[in-house]
Amino acid sequence: MTGSKIKGSLKVNLGFLLAVPLKRARIIGIIASICAAATGLALVVSTRMPPSKSWLPDRYTATASVLVRSENTGRLFSALATSEHAGALELSGKPLVGFSGEAAALFAMSTDSIRAVSEKLKLAKSFGLPADSEPAVVRKVLDGLQVGFVLPASVININYTDIDPRRAEQVVRSIMETMIERSKIVDAERAIGISRLLDTRIVSVQNEIEKSEKSLDAFVAEHGIFPGRTIPREKALELTRKRANLALLELQIEEYKKNSKLEDLILLSLRDRRNEVVFSIRTLEHDLDQLVDGDSKLAAEYAALERELIEKRMLLEILGEQANLVRLNALGQNTMFYIMNEPQVPETPSEPNRLKLWLIASAQGLVFAILLAYALEFAILIAALPEVAAVLDKRRPRKPRADIK
Repeated sequence: MTGSKIKGSLKVNLGFLLAVPLKRARIIGIIASICAAATGLALVVSTRMPPSKSWLPDRYTATASVLVRSENTGRLFSALATSEHAGALELSGKPLVGFSGEAAALFAMSTDSIRAVSEKLKLAKSFGLPADSEPAVVRKVLDGLQVGFVLPASVININYTDIDPRRAEQVVRSIMETMIERSKIVDAERAIGISRLLDTRIVSVQNEIEKSEKSLDAFVAEHGIFPGRTIPREKALELTRKRANLALLELQIEEYKKNSKLEDLILLSLRDRRNEVVFSIRTLEHDLDQLVDGDSKLAAEYAALERELIEKRMLLEILGEQANLVRLNALGQNTMFYIMNEPQVPETPSEPNRLKLWLIASAQGLVFAILLAYALEFAILIAALPEVAAVLDKRRPRKPRADIK
C-alpha cells in the first residue's frame, strides 16, 4: 500500500470517528438527558425522605477547637515566678504535670472516650440500636468523628458529622468535656504521685540538714570558727536552684515512667534537660571550689560545711514551695485547656454536595451515551460485513483458468 493510500485510509477512519457522535446525536442526547433527569429526581427525592430512611440524607458537622495551654497557672505559681526562687520552676518547658496535646487528641478518639459519651447521651437509643450494641455505636461514632492536633499552635480540633444536627453538637460537646475531665484526672493522679515523692524528698533533706548542723557544730566545737572567704549568695542560690531543679526533674521522670512504657519525646526531653542540669551543677561546684583553694585546709573544710548547710536549707524552702504548687495542680486549679470555639448546632448541611453529584452523574451519562453510540455503529458495520464481502466478490475480476483452452 502506498503512502497516499495509507494517508487516505487514516482520513477516512478519523472522519468516521468524528462523524459517529454527530450521526447519533439524537440517541446520545436522549440517553444523557435520561441519566441527568433520573439523577436529579433521585437527589430531590432524597431530600424529601426522612433522614434515617434516605439513601442520601443531609449531614451536619459540628466543630469545637480547644487550645492546649503549655504554662502553669495559679496564684502560687505567679508568686513563685516573681520570687527569687523562680529559677527552680524552669523545668523542661512543659507543665509540671499534665496531659500532652497529642495524648488528649488520642484519648478523644479512644474507645473509652466514645463509650463514656455513648452512656452519657444514650446514643444506642438515639441511633435506634439495641441497648447492648455498644461496639456498633462506637463504630458509628468513629465513622463521623475527626480529631486533629495542630502544631505549633497546640490546638485540638474536634469535628463530628451526623444526620441529626442536634446530636452532632451534643457528641462534640460531650467528647470535648470528657477529654478535659480526663485530663484533670490524669493531672491530679500525676500531681499526687509527684507530691508524695516531693514529701519524701523533703523529709530526706530535713534529715540531711540535721546531720549538716551536727557536723558543723562538732567542727566549731573542735576547731572554732574560720572566717575564710565568703561564698557569694548569688552563687549559692544559683547552685541550690539547679539542685532543686534536678530533684524535681528526677521526680518527674520517675512518675512519667509509671504512666508511659514508651520512650516518647516528652521523656527524652526530660532526660536531656536533666543531663544539662547535672553538667551545670558540676561546673558551678568547680567554680565554688576555686574560691577556697587558697585557704587553709581547716578553713576550706569549714567553708564546705557551711556552704552545704546553707544550700540544703534553701533547697528545703524551694522544695516546699514546689510541693505546694503540685498540690494546687492536684486540686484541678491548673487547667491546661482553653475552649476557643464552642460547639454549635449546625444550621446548614456540610454534605452531600448535590450539585456536584448531579454534574458528575450527568457527565458520566454523557460519556456512557457516546460509548453506546460507537458500540451501536460498530455493531451495524459488523452485521453488514457479509453483504459488503459479497459485493466486493462480485466486483473482483476473475483470472482465466489454465485448463480452459
